[in-house]
Amino acid sequence: MFKRASTSTREKFIDAIQMEKTVEVTFFSLVQAQVITQVFVPLEFGPLAHAYDIKNKFYQCLEVKADGAFELVYLREGQVRNIVIRADSFDLTTIWA
Repeated sequence: MFKRASTSTREKFIDAIQMEKTVEVTFFSLVQAQVITQVFVPLEFGPLAHAYDIKNKFYQCLEVKADGAFELVYLREGQVRNIVIRADSFDLTTIWA
């Protein structure tokens, strides 16, 4: 179910943040109990701001829905199987506006 994400996966995610590119993430969905692939805006990699145990690292993403609504998504490091950096870019100032 969970496995440790490779360093290259973390590096791709961080690179995507710096390049302001969206990512296609393949991960084990706890809600659907299966591996799925979804497109996200990458926000941050690391422990959650309110975390007591900072050893746990999360891929912190933003799912932008077709109607313009958005949802924060937190994926545990062990859930993520693969990350592909996409060509389309994002601008957080327009998303949050």
